[in-house]
Amino acid sequence: MKKLIKIISVMLASIMLMTACGSKLSSDAVVSINGVEVSKEYFDKTVAKVARDNDFETVFGEQIWDMEIEPGVTFSQHFSQQMLDMIITHEMVMQKLENDPEGKKLIASDEEVNSEYAAYMDIVSKDPEYSEFLTSHGVDEVFIKDHLRKNLTYRNFATSTADSVEVTDEEVKEFYDANIDQYTHNEVKASHILISTLDEKDEPLPEEQQAKKLELAQEVLLKAQGGADFASLAKEYSDDTVSAVEGGDLGFFGQGVMVPEFNDKVFSMEIGEISDLVETQFGYHIIYLTDKLNEVEALEDVKSIIVEQLRNDKFEEKMKELSDKTKVVINKELVDVNI
Repeated sequence: MKKLIKIISVMLASIMLMTACGSKLSSDAVVSINGVEVSKEYFDKTVAKVARDNDFETVFGEQIWDMEIEPGVTFSQHFSQQMLDMIITHEMVMQKLENDPEGKKLIASDEEVNSEYAAYMDIVSKDPEYSEFLTSHGVDEVFIKDHLRKNLTYRNFATSTADSVEVTDEEVKEFYDANIDQYTHNEVKASHILISTLDEKDEPLPEEQQAKKLELAQEVLLKAQGGADFASLAKEYSDDTVSAVEGGDLGFFGQGVMVPEFNDKVFSMEIGEISDLVETQFGYHIIYLTDKLNEVEALEDVKSIIVEQLRNDKFEEKMKELSDKTKVVINKELVDVNI
């Protein structure tokens, strides 16, 4: 699913959609954008081409189309909706540029389109099945070049708009301060001794045996808090065989890595402190905190990333403004496609 989300991330997140009335659209039109209709045939070709270009079945298996990505919504339905959103977005941008003398310069030229088409067909020509698929779905040169022109134009528009957005130092600082947590690295380094209360099948031991385990854990705790070498105790007593050979050393780790009881305790400790017994579903832990790391990335080190984020945010705002001025009418009955 992450790959799909990445593929469609450049598409408009929110578009003003209105359910179509039969009198507003031609019978074979899937959508109208400011009166410009897109036929069912064009929509089907778009869905088929993009689906085949991304080769979802190879990546996820043939069952991908029937998989539910959320209750009651299959991947096929979701993908069809995303393709509709893409068509609307591209047409919306194309209309804006065609009505703007300066904007026309961003519409992909024949040279750009032909170059992309040649590169695309070079790939297709090397895969007979690919070529046959496109032919069987009516995806011909005219359609492919139209599709490429709209993709390239949208890319030109997005790049130009984002590059023209001004981001001030004050905005960067404000964003940095408001999101300081994501630039803060809070980690601890600890060792532990585990006295397990589970059997070989990871099932709880009988109560009598658990009681003996508690007695052992208390004895080891007294030794640790009494000054005995922690690493030696871990090698001798710990049931965590992976860390035991390292003297119980777990290395550095961040919040949420360990189970809640362990996590809450270790992040409240001071360097050099040995905990009381900490009980988890695995048994009894004795924790020794050996180091803490609480570093904040400097603003200058993340400034370029923040600027890019703010530019993207402002671009989305501009797209939202454009969509609010766009009248979209959809024939929902024609949207779902059996891929």
